Amino acid sequence: MCLLLSACAPSKKEEENQSSNRAKIDINGQISEFDIISGATTGKVEGPAFKGDEKAERMKWSGRPKIGLIEGDYTFDSLNFNGGYLATVAIIQDSKTKDIISVRFDEKAPENYYAPEWRNQTKRTSGYANWQMENERTDVSLVTIVNAMTYLESQVLENNSVTGDFKNPKGASTSAVEGFIPLLAQVEPKLKSPSPLKIVSVTRELGGGIFGSLQVVYNKETNKIVDFHYDEFFADEKDEITEETLQKYYRQSKYQSLSYLTDTNSSFKDDVNKYRSSIVDEEKLRESDTLGDGFNKIVNEINNYSK
Repeated sequence: MCLLLSACAPSKKEEENQSSNRAKIDINGQISEFDIISGATTGKVEGPAFKGDEKAERMKWSGRPKIGLIEGDYTFDSLNFNGGYLATVAIIQDSKTKDIISVRFDEKAPENYYAPEWRNQTKRTSGYANWQMENERTDVSLVTIVNAMTYLESQVLENNSVTGDFKNPKGASTSAVEGFIPLLAQVEPKLKSPSPLKIVSVTRELGGGIFGSLQVVYNKETNKIVDFHYDEFFADEKDEITEETLQKYYRQSKYQSLSYLTDTNSSFKDDVNKYRSSIVDEEKLRESDTLGDGFNKIVNEINNYSK
């Protein structure tokens, strides 16, 4: 299992024009607009190129989960594609109706990826999308892989289905066509069978432009914890982050951000991993001396909810 790639799906509001070739989507207040094409195809974007501040102002995305509590049946799956890429999906279904109430994608680059710093790294909140924004490849398309992830997620939630004629941002990477959409087809049979796992996920604003998100997976039969993950996400806009030294990590998370891990010697990630190893097979979460008051408040919320 790979819970660290899963969390509650972000909030979404989506509008498409009558010709169905353009979409406008709102993820956690980040409004992006782009041309769309059939999920079975890829396309090259033509139009003006943007640079610098003007480009940054036009490129919007959010990879963090929305604020709130969500509980349901949990399914995780992954797919290797295109010579070493790994697509992952975490899906939560309503325990009674089996409706899909959360879906979250991520992707890991192969070990031979052309940009050495991103080899074997995840993409959603690692800073990879920030790097894409700085790359001239997005000067015209103005979309990142996270736009492709969240737009596909919004379609799955809207249709309450992992099958269909999915659309994809034009000019986005081929990950949706070659990875995420085939992965949805792969996971469909699992969703039709009873899941042995349930998940409780809580995301709260901690203050200062930081959001804490904790997921706990339980075995339904024993009610013991089989997996756990905690991450803290930086706000999607720099000016929403109070501490100036942290503003450079906007749209990233402490557990996944390549630059944050380097700058802090991976201390946060190490603390999360140590806590996880101590809590598996337990029935109840414990407070932590190292992960902060925000974490402990979420722990108590989940323990009280799960009584």
